[in-house]
Amino acid sequence: MPDNNQTQSAPTFDNPGVIKLGQEPAAPAPVAAPDKTPASAAPPAAGDKPEAKTKPAAEVKPSDVYAMPKEFQHHNRVAGSSTSFVGVLVVAASFIFLVIVGVGFYLYIANPGILSSWTDQLFGVKETPVPDTPVPIATTTEPTQDLTATSSATSTETGELPAMTPQQVYLDYLRDLDNITTFEDYYSLVTQYGSSRRITTVEGQRLAAEATPAADKASVKAIKEQAPKLTGNEDIQVNITQDQAVLNIALANNQATGTINLLLENGAWKINEETWTTAKVAPVEVYTMGADRDGDGLTDAEEDLLGSNKDSTDSDGDGYSDLKEVLNLYNPIGKDKLVDNTRIKSYLADDKSFYFLYPSAWKRVNDNGSPIFMGPDNHFFQLVIADNDRRETLDEYVLRTLGLSQIKDSWRRSADTWSGIISADGLSAYLIGFKKDKFYVFHYNPDDKNILEYPNVFSAMINSFVIK
Repeated sequence: MPDNNQTQSAPTFDNPGVIKLGQEPAAPAPVAAPDKTPASAAPPAAGDKPEAKTKPAAEVKPSDVYAMPKEFQHHNRVAGSSTSFVGVLVVAASFIFLVIVGVGFYLYIANPGILSSWTDQLFGVKETPVPDTPVPIATTTEPTQDLTATSSATSTETGELPAMTPQQVYLDYLRDLDNITTFEDYYSLVTQYGSSRRITTVEGQRLAAEATPAADKASVKAIKEQAPKLTGNEDIQVNITQDQAVLNIALANNQATGTINLLLENGAWKINEETWTTAKVAPVEVYTMGADRDGDGLTDAEEDLLGSNKDSTDSDGDGYSDLKEVLNLYNPIGKDKLVDNTRIKSYLADDKSFYFLYPSAWKRVNDNGSPIFMGPDNHFFQLVIADNDRRETLDEYVLRTLGLSQIKDSWRRSADTWSGIISADGLSAYLIGFKKDKFYVFHYNPDDKNILEYPNVFSAMINSFVIK
């Protein structure tokens, strides 16, 4: 063995069976081989077959057994020793964590809504409600005089507000159009206010329009004559939808209506197309009011019909003029109602659904649902009744019947049992009851001379109309 006092690279121990670090293992002790020929065995006789030699058993070498030093045994547990409590907790926590992760992954894939609601409740997140339907783009109506209003539309490309509203663009275009003198001026105007499509259209017209000075002059004249003449009293409706705008313009006195389409190009409204339609104008009848000697508003023919004084504005001296009393259904020659005047009668429909007053001296004819009351001088009143099969409003019926595009407020009338519209000339009245099942149309037809002798009696007839 090496000297114990010799310096070693690691500590050594004297436990038996343990190889000390730094020394060579000792050779195993030799084992004596057994005698190959035992003494008791006799040599084989002659002629006997020799027995086979028995092979000696393999040499068994002793195994080296290594044992852990006792100083280390309490620090290292070998298999089969008692399990630590901390280890059990770690394994259990790992299992629970894996279960939570697995459930969370399943909810994320299968039903993310539940997972979202749980997390919102856990962290106190409140969901902001989102409307189901998109917010509609507002439709605006701009007054004719307001040229400083800002358009509600924005450029879809830049998000900036256009500097001018569609109405401003069109009004400025008409203003500048009035100052052009050549077709080249008109082309420059279109490049400023027109859309790319309109510019292309006008470019195609330049060659023919500028061929000769006469053609140029004629083209400019036609363009300016076709342009509407706005006075500031027009009804202009502006409808804006994203990058498109439509102006609907009705000229004063319903002379014409126009539709102007504009497009939003490069952050500005550009005129793309305009169409003007001249309203149908019926032949205008010129009527002359009958004579009125005392100037109270009742014609002399009406004074004779009612028995009032043609030379006095207040025949009964009650402080009210004859005209005011007649229109309010009072007797101009007494202190009672107009129906109490013996020269006035009441008409009651066969089905008793309505009644009204009419001159008793006038002859009633054609009483088959549309009665006519004929005067001695060929003036007559007529009532026409029409079923409202289309379920139209009164405005719709009048607009369709007369071919109008609008109805003025000054034409409207109303009473306890009906609402009505009087024609512009005052010779027709269109009434409808609250059931809205019929239209009642009164007409006043003067004689061939177009002299209005009974306009106020006609108005009193309408005012007395009652629907039961």
